[in-house]
Amino acid sequence: MTLKRPPAGLQPDPCPCMTLKRPPAGLQPDPCPCPQTCGPLWSHECGSSLYSTGVCSRVSRSFRLSHSIAPALQRCETLMDIVIVVDGSNSIYPWYEVQDFLITILQKFYIGPGQTQVGVVQYGSTVVHEFGLGDYQTVEEVVEAARGIDQRGGEETRTALGINVARSEAFRRGGRPGAQKVMIVITDGESHDSPQLVQAVADSDVCLVQVLGYYNRRGINPEAFLKEIKFIASDPDEKHFFNVSDESALKDIVDALGERIFSLEGTSSQGRGFGLQMAQAGFSSHLDGVLLGAVGAYDWNGAVLKETKHGKVVPPKSSYQDEFPEELKNHAAYLGYSVGSLTSSRGSQLYVAGAPRFNHTGKVIVFSLKNTGNLTILQALLGEQIGSYFGSELLSMDIDDDGRTDVLVVAAPMFYSQGWERGKVYTSFILQVALEVSDCSQNSRLGSALAQIPDMNGDGFRELVMGAPLEDDHQGAVYVFYGQDKTIQHQYRQRLSAAGFSVGLQYFGQSLHGVLDVNGDGLVDLAVGALGAAVIIWSDHHTQTGFVIFDIDSQYSMMPLPTTIGTIGIVVQSEISTNVLSRGVVRIQATLVFEPEKVNVFHKDCRRGGKEVTCMSVNVCLSLDARTKTRTKTRTKTRTKTRTDVGGLDAHANTHTPKPEPRLLLVSIRVQSIIAKYIHPFIFVPRRG
Repeated sequence: MTLKRPPAGLQPDPCPCMTLKRPPAGLQPDPCPCPQTCGPLWSHECGSSLYSTGVCSRVSRSFRLSHSIAPALQRCETLMDIVIVVDGSNSIYPWYEVQDFLITILQKFYIGPGQTQVGVVQYGSTVVHEFGLGDYQTVEEVVEAARGIDQRGGEETRTALGINVARSEAFRRGGRPGAQKVMIVITDGESHDSPQLVQAVADSDVCLVQVLGYYNRRGINPEAFLKEIKFIASDPDEKHFFNVSDESALKDIVDALGERIFSLEGTSSQGRGFGLQMAQAGFSSHLDGVLLGAVGAYDWNGAVLKETKHGKVVPPKSSYQDEFPEELKNHAAYLGYSVGSLTSSRGSQLYVAGAPRFNHTGKVIVFSLKNTGNLTILQALLGEQIGSYFGSELLSMDIDDDGRTDVLVVAAPMFYSQGWERGKVYTSFILQVALEVSDCSQNSRLGSALAQIPDMNGDGFRELVMGAPLEDDHQGAVYVFYGQDKTIQHQYRQRLSAAGFSVGLQYFGQSLHGVLDVNGDGLVDLAVGALGAAVIIWSDHHTQTGFVIFDIDSQYSMMPLPTTIGTIGIVVQSEISTNVLSRGVVRIQATLVFEPEKVNVFHKDCRRGGKEVTCMSVNVCLSLDARTKTRTKTRTKTRTKTRTDVGGLDAHANTHTPKPEPRLLLVSIRVQSIIAKYIHPFIFVPRRG
């Protein structure tokens, strides 16, 4: 999502939203539960620079942005009052080159209320205020005023006087409390009042532009001038001193000077790095209020931000120092790569955030966050392998639906094992259990996406879904792990492969969403993201169970998807043909009723193949029990086929009898269906002795 700027005022609007079936564990229902999309690279302008602060927007049913939030959006970190002190003495020539430079550098500044203000002072023998700070509110107004500045002239170059007037007067004419004072001095010659320079430059940040045109034109050695001019410029000289050969070369330093000013605006007062200017808030998000990960904050060490109905909550940088020490700042921890919330056993609300690059192994923190901005880290989990990206995906699960978080799931999708990038997923808070796919001898990246879905198998516990987008040569797959009591079963129960859905799918399982109930039948429908496509398991009363593939051009195709339910006594293959969009789980029970119950081998009541034999009939009874609760009536097409062999023993049935053909039977929930005298009666030929 690319936005030029956030909607005006970032004010909330009422929205007829798409409805989520239920919020994730531990979250309070939102009065207007709109789906939310984030653009972490959304940028706003500061002069010639763009700050990637990020923005998130709620989306209405018609896919219109209804409300946007940008908690990292702020004015340029430092209020700046800039006074440009221009040498207008007779030695400056030609004047239009200086004027063009002045206009060009003004266009580099982000001028406006709450941002940068600019004033211009011209000096020679005397000093004149061309315009003051705050006289003009936009870049266009300031540039137009600069076009009207004429050269004042003068026989002397009184640089100290010009700087003194700027320091004592110009910064007071419209200057703002707390604003950083920056002075840009443009001069071309040694001053006539150099003894006063020490006092003049004491209280100002001075960027000095030295123009050597006068000296070069007359063949004068500029050594004394260079020494004086470097004294005027603030330390270090390499950041505050600019040297050009003549007036026409001024345009060559515009970008360099603009970057020097940008470094004063954009970094901390110690000049050691960025704060929230490059935060990329919304890289991850969590709907509790709205908790946002800002991976680019503080030189990409990362941070978390929160937007509430009372306003934005921005914890101070010092909140993270114990777990993210300053000496590791160059590692770019990416705190906020993933975020979430959990509910403790006492019912208190806590938050969790991942930093997958911390110390190269990754870290996850559990913390509390008050609306005052007070952030307290309560627990930290460390990854075990370099480069595994531990903490890149997080999920808190309330498995038994009691309102308390049972399991914190932490993914390390790039975990390397047995020669493959297989991935590993950890459960609980102390890393006691790790979930892996043991039969996976390929790249997998298991855990690249995590989702919690409601109970599938009727045991009352929620299930865990994981994406493995690199499996099957980057086609991808999705694994389902069942919940059990207050934990997750170690062995996966279902595997959905991209190859079973459509030819050409890639990175299937890169993202997962298991919240929406599309048709209101009571079953949550799992959406799976792939490269340029999204897949939703799909069926309706016109088709058999299947799936829908949405590609980047919003086209879709529907295809059938047979489902094998199980075998009990006889071979049973089921194809669910209902209004259900998700694949429900059913239990089919089969019973066999023999007539007669006992076989009298001496009573031969049938003749087969010219032989007198003993015959009996079998009633096969099937009953269907839906393990997944739905609001619709479920019917299952069940294909049944008898087998006449018993384990590894020799068959006791007459093998010369024609083999029974499979038979299709429609079975409804809690309705018993009976196949009477299945095609042919069973024929038993007893062996004597």
